[in-house]
Amino acid sequence: MNTNNTSPIDDLQVTLERAGRRCTVFGSELVDVLGSPGVVLRLAAILYARSRPPIGLEGTTGMSNATPEQIASYLADKLEDAKSLAFFRRVAEVVPAVTIREALVTALDLRPSEIRRSRAAYFTSLIMPHLRRCDPKP
Repeated sequence: MNTNNTSPIDDLQVTLERAGRRCTVFGSELVDVLGSPGVVLRLAAILYARSRPPIGLEGTTGMSNATPEQIASYLADKLEDAKSLAFFRRVAEVVPAVTIREALVTALDLRPSEIRRSRAAYFTSLIMPHLRRCDPKP
C-alpha cells in the first residue's frame, strides 16, 4: 500500500508518436480520460513484461515475491474493500497469481456505469470458481 498521496499509476508515462507529433501522458490522466484504471494497469504490465527478462508466468504478474498478506492488502486497497481482507488473504494463499491478476484487471476495467454492486463483488464472482477448484471445502 502507498503511504504517500501519489498512486503507482501516476508514475506511468506513455509517449504517443505519429507523423512527427509527440505527446506524453501520465497514468492518472489516462485513468481520467478512459474512466478505468484497469487499462492503465495493463499498460504498466506490458511495460514490465517487456523490460524485464522472462522468469515464468509468476514473474510477469509482479506477485511472485509477495507474501499472501501483501497480496491481500494490495487487493483490498485496489478494490477498496478492507473488510474483505480475510477473503483476499485466502485467495492469495490458494489461487495462482496469474489468475488473481487477470481477475483484478478485469474488475478494474469496468466502467462505473457497468458496476452493479462493487468492483470487489465482481472480482469475487470471477475468483470463486478458481477458489473452489483449488481449495474444495464441504
